[in-house]
Amino acid sequence: MGLVLALAGSARANYSYNVTVAPNLSTFGGTTVSLAGRAGVALQGTNTVSLATLVLNSLTPPSSSDTIADFYTLTIQINDPSVTGASGNFTIHGELSGTANANSSNIDNTYLSVTPSSQTIGGDVFTMNVGALGVPDFFYQPATVNGAEGGLGGKIVATAVPEPTSLAVCGIAGLLLLKRRRIA
Repeated sequence: MGLVLALAGSARANYSYNVTVAPNLSTFGGTTVSLAGRAGVALQGTNTVSLATLVLNSLTPPSSSDTIADFYTLTIQINDPSVTGASGNFTIHGELSGTANANSSNIDNTYLSVTPSSQTIGGDVFTMNVGALGVPDFFYQPATVNGAEGGLGGKIVATAVPEPTSLAVCGIAGLLLLKRRRIA
């Protein structure tokens, strides 16, 4: 007869997230780069999420190009709606870089840092993953110049922290199993 206890699992609450972007609008010659933060609900377990919408508009003639070097900061606030004040923030720094004109663009997104690496919010541990830092185009959908939106994304993982009582039960069960082996 075996005893199995789960020490970790999906998050216990339906968390929500909200993203703010700074700067949200940058101009490079005749090209405008716009980032708008996104929001979502029902974060549980592993979630691939949209963090920001990217819009790229340019009036620069096709015979030349604007050089884009847009450093930005995303602040992701995660909230537990069932517990007042249970929230936490992740900060992501990144850069959109490349060239653009009215007919075409070649823009890469590179995430530079994520802080903190993990944190506990409302009794669950959250981690933020945006792929390999310093390597372009993880969780990225380029925008079409003067056309379709693109986006920046990431992965938010929520893991339940075991209750102290569950840990105590595991400890007692372990001691009983050791005692049983010594008797046998």
